[in-house]
Amino acid sequence: MTCTPAPPIGDAAPPEGFLTCIHHEGQQDCPATYPDRHVFYAGVEDTRGCAPCGCTEPTGATCSVLASAFSDERCSQLVVAGVVGTGDAPFCGTITPGTALGSKSVSVVSLDPGRCEPVGGEPIGSIAPTAAATFCCHRTSPVPA
Repeated sequence: MTCTPAPPIGDAAPPEGFLTCIHHEGQQDCPATYPDRHVFYAGVEDTRGCAPCGCTEPTGATCSVLASAFSDERCSQLVVAGVVGTGDAPFCGTITPGTALGSKSVSVVSLDPGRCEPVGGEPIGSIAPTAAATFCCHRTSPVPA
């Protein structure tokens, strides 16, 4: 129940760029006398986002290390050393039986961490209009001059 100016007298059209309309809350059908339907929304509910991202287990990883054993505690008197890599058989260096070992060291010679496939990150959620309002308008033809 809103007070508005009366439509133009007779069959005259409203001023150019204007329409005579009625308003209803929500999405409504329009009566035959106001058939030009326009639905507007006051806002939106936005629940869009992305699924968590991740990575599959890496494949193709390789590495090799230099493993050394020493008879003293300062890693200065080398007993045996060898490069051991991914996929190699266990290292079997030749150490004289009964040899006391005082220290050991391992250093990385090469490292390739492999590759993984990305997973996740898919779009989720939606966007939906809220608070609909229906405007039903009457289009009148201009009166011929």
